[in-house]
Amino acid sequence: FLSSYRPVFYSLQEVINAGINQINPVHELQVALIHAVMPPNDALIHGGAKENQNWIDSKREVDHAFQNVLNMKSLETDYDLLLRLKKQWEDAKKQGDQLLQNKHADNACSDHEKIMLMETFDENIRIIAVELHQLIDHKERVILELYSGIKGLKIRGLSITLTSIAVGILLGIAGIIWLTKDRKKLKDLSLYDPLTGIFNRKALDFHLSRLDKHQKESKIPCFSILLIDIDKFKSVNDNFGHDTGDIVLKSFAGTIQNVVRSADVFGRFGGEEFLVLLPGSSTKDAIKMAERIRSKISLSTVNEPGGGASIRITASIGVSTYPHDASTIDALLKSADTAMYEAKNSGRNQVVSAGKL
Repeated sequence: FLSSYRPVFYSLQEVINAGINQINPVHELQVALIHAVMPPNDALIHGGAKENQNWIDSKREVDHAFQNVLNMKSLETDYDLLLRLKKQWEDAKKQGDQLLQNKHADNACSDHEKIMLMETFDENIRIIAVELHQLIDHKERVILELYSGIKGLKIRGLSITLTSIAVGILLGIAGIIWLTKDRKKLKDLSLYDPLTGIFNRKALDFHLSRLDKHQKESKIPCFSILLIDIDKFKSVNDNFGHDTGDIVLKSFAGTIQNVVRSADVFGRFGGEEFLVLLPGSSTKDAIKMAERIRSKISLSTVNEPGGGASIRITASIGVSTYPHDASTIDALLKSADTAMYEAKNSGRNQVVSAGKL
C-alpha cells in the first residue's frame, strides 16, 4: 500500500538531504573563519611559534572549506558572492600574515599601524561571516518553502491519505529538527553578540581560558578583568522602551570599544554587563583603564529616537587581577562581580578594586 506513495517520501527526503548538503559546507566555512580570527590576535598578545603554526593551520582549513563550497553545483547561483568573499578572505590572509611577520621583524609596524591592521583584519573576517550567515538564512527559507510545497501535492490524482500525511509530518519534523540542530551548532560557535557586534559570552570564556593557560605557563605575569554594568539600565527600558534600551547598549559598547587597547578583549557578558580582559595588566594599570572607561561613559549621552530626551548613562566597574585577587577564573569573575556591586552600593558611577575589599 505505502509503495504507491514512495514519491512523496522520496521527495521529502530529497529536499531535506539537499538542504543539509547545501548548508553544512557553508556552516563549516563559517566555523573555520571564526577559528581563523584567533591566531593573529593571540600573536599580537603573546607571539611565538605556536601562534604562527595555528595561523598556518587555520589558513589551510579556510582555504579547503572555501574550495568545497565553490565546487558545489547546488551553489552555482551564489558563485559570484562566494568568489567575492573568497577575494576578501585573500585580503584578510595578507593582513594576518603581515601581523605575524611584523611581530619579530626589525622594521615592525608601529603600535598604531598594528591596531589599524588588526581592526581591518577583524572587520574583513566579520563581514565574510555575516554574509555567509545571510546565505544560510536564505537557503533555509528556500528549503522550508519547498518542503511545504511538496507536502501539499496530490499524487496520481488522489488526495494523500491520513497515513501518508502522518509519515510525511514525521519526516518533516525529523528534517526540521536536523536543520535546527545544525543551526544551533552554528549559533553555539558564533563568537559575536548580534546587537552590539562585539564578542559574546562564549568568546569571552574562550579568551579567559587562554589567558589562564598562558599565565600558568608563565608567558604573562598577570592579567586583569573589568566587569562593567550600566547603572539603572532597567529604568531606561521602563521609561523609554526596549528600542531605546538597545540603542543605549550599542552606544555603551561603542564608547568602551574606542577606549580599550587592540590587545585587550572586550565583549558583552550578558544583559547590561560587559567584560574587558586586560592581558599583562596589573591592578594599578587596570584601575587606570577602568577610570578612563568610566569617565568616557559619564561624559556621553544617548538621544531617544525621534529627537526625544537626551539620556545620560553612567557605569559601575569592578576590577580584579589574576592571580593576586583570585587563583581560578571562576573566583576571579566572582571577585570582580563583588567589586562591581560594591561600586553600585557606594553610589554608582565608580570603580572598585577587589583587592581593596
